[in-house]
Amino acid sequence: MAGIWQRASLTHTLASLPTLALAPSLTYLDLQTFRLTALPPVVPTLTSLTTLHLDFNPLSSLPDSLSNLAPSLTRLSLARNRFATLPLCVLSLTNLHTLNLSANALTSLPPSISNLSRLATLDCSKNQITYLC
Repeated sequence: MAGIWQRASLTHTLASLPTLALAPSLTYLDLQTFRLTALPPVVPTLTSLTTLHLDFNPLSSLPDSLSNLAPSLTRLSLARNRFATLPLCVLSLTNLHTLNLSANALTSLPPSISNLSRLATLDCSKNQITYLC
């Protein structure tokens, strides 16, 4: 039964999100195209997540509580949102291997992005970045 909660790709409805709190072993969560304006509070409680997709939403910020996922999260995709700056909580996700920030409104990246020492793939394409430190 534990295998049931390994992966969740929800079908454009937030109605099923509260039940995710009952899925502590969930490792993959796909919330693309949900029209999220804020991260659902249940997401930072899913401390076994290794992959989180939040693409194609109108997100412009993330809660500090996302840093609760630091021990496990290795892939984060924030493509096609409305981020003008990189949320600080992302910089605390030190186990990230892949970070997709493409197609947002970023104009720069903070020097502290170098703290993500395990990062192997960083996609910042389709932003307005004019300067890298």
